Amino acid sequence: MDWAGLLPEVLGAILEKLIESTDHLRFRCVCHSWRSFARSHPVPSPLPWLHLPHNPNTTDLRFYSLSEDRVYKIPFPEVYNSRVIGSTSGFLLVVPNSSSDPQVMIINPFTGTRVHLPNIYRPGPRIYPDIVWDYSGSVVVGNLECPQVVAYCRPGDHSWTRIGNLTSDTIYKIVYKAGSFYLFECVSAKIYVLDGETLKLTRIIELPHHGFKFSVFIVSPDDILLCTDLCFNENTRWVSVLLNQNFLEESSWSNVTDIGNYALFGAYRYTLDCHSSCYVLSEANRHTGLRNTLIQYEFFSNKYTDIHTRTCYIYARKLRNLTCKVKGQCTCSSNPSWILPSFDNTLQ
Repeated sequence: MDWAGLLPEVLGAILEKLIESTDHLRFRCVCHSWRSFARSHPVPSPLPWLHLPHNPNTTDLRFYSLSEDRVYKIPFPEVYNSRVIGSTSGFLLVVPNSSSDPQVMIINPFTGTRVHLPNIYRPGPRIYPDIVWDYSGSVVVGNLECPQVVAYCRPGDHSWTRIGNLTSDTIYKIVYKAGSFYLFECVSAKIYVLDGETLKLTRIIELPHHGFKFSVFIVSPDDILLCTDLCFNENTRWVSVLLNQNFLEESSWSNVTDIGNYALFGAYRYTLDCHSSCYVLSEANRHTGLRNTLIQYEFFSNKYTDIHTRTCYIYARKLRNLTCKVKGQCTCSSNPSWILPSFDNTLQ
């Protein structure tokens, strides 16, 4: 059978049946004519993948696909003997462990794109091992140390530039979305909004005070969605409470009980002193069982468990009735993080 000679109507019918973005990539690999046809059909918005902690003695990156319930390994020689730190934009920051090899870079693990950044070792500032950061496609904003400041750089810059008087020890989260950077300051409970190009402060958003600490926030084009952790009683696990504010129209916060065709991805916590990783809001209407759902992960381990073989369980919790179901599991050694795959180098 001449697969390259299939009619466009047939190819279109095949593509309509492919829900996963990885299946679209396999479609493009069949032959030149299929690849050319696929270019005129957008790749479906993928669900976030779970970036599993990187072993510095290897050259592989590992990602868990929730919808396919499998772990992908992607070879990247540059990650050997380095720390790999994810961001909500889907890019990874690679920081060498040795100052003798100071080359810092951002990589898109799904396309192989590499963006080189300025040196972060002495005498200049250094990036925290647990840096919070994000990338707009033209500028990186993140925490630095020595001194403890929030700074930015653009590809091609030779140094980092400080942003105002913000200190890195109080900035808990940095997210880029819809042309702006959002910096969550945990001490004063404020969100600083910076223009994505000029890095000028455009607004300050006050967070509600309810006597508990906000673990993370998510930014959509017009709304801010906060996720908090509350334990209702000693017999229940931690459950997430969502608060929403449309900062273009409102100044007050309201509870969220239905997020429609979206799923919220994040960490699962048991203790107040345990930091949660990034949360990502993603369209889930094409994926069975994920609508109006909170996807969380947790570790199963005890004192006899090898730290390198701990099992990470992924749960789906319905926001309306808090019912919970195991969706998959994988093995990792420390906290993973959710990232949005970008297969064409465009940011989400």
